[in-house]
Amino acid sequence: MQKYFSTIVYLVTVLLLNICPPVIYAESAPKNCPPNHVIHGTANNFTETFTQYEEIKKIDIMQLSPAAKQQLLNIIAVYDYCDEKSKVKFIKEFPNTFQKFLDIFQQKNFSQLYLVSGTCIDVLEFIANEYPERCVDLLVSLSSEAKYEADAPGALQYTFTNFFIKNPDLTISKIKQLSLSKQKNIASFLADVETIKTYSEYQNILDILKNRNEIKLYKIFAEAKKKQISDLECNH
Repeated sequence: MQKYFSTIVYLVTVLLLNICPPVIYAESAPKNCPPNHVIHGTANNFTETFTQYEEIKKIDIMQLSPAAKQQLLNIIAVYDYCDEKSKVKFIKEFPNTFQKFLDIFQQKNFSQLYLVSGTCIDVLEFIANEYPERCVDLLVSLSSEAKYEADAPGALQYTFTNFFIKNPDLTISKIKQLSLSKQKNIASFLADVETIKTYSEYQNILDILKNRNEIKLYKIFAEAKKKQISDLECNH
């Protein structure tokens, strides 16, 4: 009798797992999964607590453009599976021009993936840390066209600055392949911060270039810092 009961319990368990497979959240998933920070939002006089994953899942996919819809599906796949296949697909299909980036993440009417752009770029940074060689071309290309704005472009600026510092030789080799105008745009984009005088991350980049005797790039980045300081002083 006990044998038959154990068999029934086993079959019921298998059936339930097939119907309702367990959801793996990043906080309990393996280390190769993206961060799933808790978010506290206040609206209508009450406070809501949710995770980045839950924030992404709230998006109405039917209201998205085809490109934004694919991005949403890709980021959900990274959270759900945390495998190389989903991460590589995310990078391959991430917007590869700054205008496409804006169309998905920086719509003026807060549509598409504007409200979850920070989470999407968090995942980009996470994957870039794991697969820098796969991500360097994308980050360099976007930054060579980018102009600073708050929100999504600001998150991209932060991500690429940290990537540059963590992967200096890889990043420098790609930047040196660009035209002078694109090199200058990268420097200006990364220097476009209010606290440029004391911004240690940008100074780290200058030190990296100087220590590697990358004189031409050092001058470009130093000039961008000087111009940003001058522009800020003129505006005050």
